[in-house]
Amino acid sequence: MDLCVENLPLPLDRSLYQEAIDTYLELSHRYIEALYVFGNVRHPGLSDLDLLVVPKDSYLAPLHLSLRDLLPRRFDPILEHDVFVVPLSQLGACRYRLSSPLSLVHGRDVLAGMMPETSVAAKLCNALEEANTMLGYVEQLKRAGVLNARSCTRVFNSQRYKIRRLVDLGMMEEDGYGEAIDTLRARYMAEPSAGCVLDMCRLFERSVAACARALGASLSLDVACFDRVASVSYGQVPVPFGGFEIADAQRRAGVITGYRQELVSRNYWYGFWFFQRMFPAPAARAPWHRIVFRVLRSGSRRWRRFHTSARPGSGQKPPAEPALLPR
Repeated sequence: MDLCVENLPLPLDRSLYQEAIDTYLELSHRYIEALYVFGNVRHPGLSDLDLLVVPKDSYLAPLHLSLRDLLPRRFDPILEHDVFVVPLSQLGACRYRLSSPLSLVHGRDVLAGMMPETSVAAKLCNALEEANTMLGYVEQLKRAGVLNARSCTRVFNSQRYKIRRLVDLGMMEEDGYGEAIDTLRARYMAEPSAGCVLDMCRLFERSVAACARALGASLSLDVACFDRVASVSYGQVPVPFGGFEIADAQRRAGVITGYRQELVSRNYWYGFWFFQRMFPAPAARAPWHRIVFRVLRSGSRRWRRFHTSARPGSGQKPPAEPALLPR
């Protein structure tokens, strides 16, 4: 089936990324314990802005830390998702998510010395969740028949990290995906085109299928089955893979679930750093509490819209597009 390509990203000035960070800090620094940036901006315009915030313990902090709500519309081309939020009490969750260095840009370095979790179970659960999510993403693209190029090209690039995880586990060999996607991204930056995006998509689909086959063959498991993957991630069933310990999977699930619960209890409707479908939000707080906070949230957004529209060259931000990928 042919896919229609829309919303082609355009090359941008690299300075826009730093300007976005500076603007965010100017508006939110009073509620931030530490702010980190990660990832790289190899191709400005194709790359998005990845920020991790450790908030101060303030009831109103969630109203003042949403990247999407705060930044003016001109930063939209580099915002693929909201800031990730990890409270001080839940820093241990970072061990299960760290895959690239974090650079401190504000506050005290509360993650100094933090190392990624190295257990086989943690790596395997991450790989399974990623592969299941990417399979679902491919199916969503096919059903929609449309490629939002700005969003999709970033997902296509992230596939390289999924492959590295499987290479590290010994399930597959490096297949050159990273070099191939880099070549296509460089070609796109030189001459943006829908055809180049479609080439990236075809490469991505083949890679996702190859990763799913490698995992399925190694674990005798249907990677496309969400329930089967969830049972492994929560440490409910063993898998025939050397070094996998159910206790390690259960410990990981407990830490991530606790982190999710903490965000909900502190009224963060954004910022979760893992796959939401795998770790859904727990029961919310008391109805009266939710009502009070929703009123505050609505009032805060109206105040921001009024002041943003009053600034020359700004303008009201459009509603965020529905996410194709769990955040």
